[in-house]
Amino acid sequence: MASDTISPSESLTDGMTLVSNGGTFALGFFSTGTSENRYLGIWYNNIPMQTVVWVANRVSPINDSTGLLKIETSARIVLQVQNTTAVWSTNTTASARNPVLQLLDSGNLVVRDGEDSNPENYLWQSFDYPTDTMLPGMKIGVDLRTGIDRRLSAWKNWGDPSPGDLVYGVELEGSPEMVLWKGLQKYSRSGLWTGNGFSGAPNSELSWIFHYKFVWNENEVYYIYFLKNNSVRSRVVLNQTDSARERYTWNPVTQTWQQTIVIPIDYCDRYERCGPNGICDSNNLPAYCQCLIGFMPKWPERWNSSDYSAWRLWKEDKPLVLAGDFLVETDYLSELLRCIHIGLLCVQQHPEERPNMSSVVVMLVSRNELPTPKQPGFLFYNKPFEADCSSGHDGPSSRNEISLSVLEAR
Repeated sequence: MASDTISPSESLTDGMTLVSNGGTFALGFFSTGTSENRYLGIWYNNIPMQTVVWVANRVSPINDSTGLLKIETSARIVLQVQNTTAVWSTNTTASARNPVLQLLDSGNLVVRDGEDSNPENYLWQSFDYPTDTMLPGMKIGVDLRTGIDRRLSAWKNWGDPSPGDLVYGVELEGSPEMVLWKGLQKYSRSGLWTGNGFSGAPNSELSWIFHYKFVWNENEVYYIYFLKNNSVRSRVVLNQTDSARERYTWNPVTQTWQQTIVIPIDYCDRYERCGPNGICDSNNLPAYCQCLIGFMPKWPERWNSSDYSAWRLWKEDKPLVLAGDFLVETDYLSELLRCIHIGLLCVQQHPEERPNMSSVVVMLVSRNELPTPKQPGFLFYNKPFEADCSSGHDGPSSRNEISLSVLEAR
């Protein structure tokens, strides 16, 4: 199907695609990695590596190739399995004499009345229900009239489009600002809008390429960006694995997505990193946190002990303290965090929980979700082991009750 529209007399089945008028985006069925689950989604049509930007049935995958998409005369979109069971549908109360489902060159999937003289009078649009990706022209924020709250929510992992716990949207309390949440906890915030950008966003996020707006009035509160050069391909995506909001721009020379911005930017960009009455200085390695004048550390002994063990820093969500200034200031924080994560997996107490070298290589070159590391088997303790190992020796000591891995050929 070469068209960009579907009418009530037509349908889209697995193996068919809609292509936007300018050829930028395609709508169809896809699978992730080695999974046999099928999803209805939108991806870049003219980029070699499939880059999905929106998923309809992210919580209701189809386990065969019988998926069918249609638009009813009531203007409702329905995704069915085996031509009977609906796995996803839109909830719209609008009516149309001639409803049409259309994929726009912006990546927006819309329902409109084919007889309406205003082609932008949408009865429903996917931009109101984003998944993990923000595209140019998409609003992230709240429509105070309808109650629609447009937020990004990360894929659970790179092979599972179902929602993770990383969410990006507008916080209305006080002066509105953009916030990144992990679960119910505020993780990072943009700072207030200055008129040209957010106070917490350096370099206005490459303002020579993008135009940004933050709208706050009695009807809406939202953040939006546009491209100054429409030939550029750019997207903002949430990364559940690295707990980050990342901006990518397509490099036509290398035929790859180039990361240009990542938030949080550094160790001190996390919300309330040093707690109340504390300040964070990313140039003060390794003791990033300092007290305000007139305040003292809550736990002086721990503060003065300079205990920056990798495991403690990982548990406290401070792994970047392990890195030097040069590494922290690079644009490869996600890779750095992944290396630290893999390093902890390699020093697990039990040999069967440690990856062999071939697995380590795969972990380094892939974006697959990594196992959660447990407490390493060789640490300084103030108390004896509580699980597999036991000892009557109390007080600070270096526990040498370790196990050895059997070497495997590569």
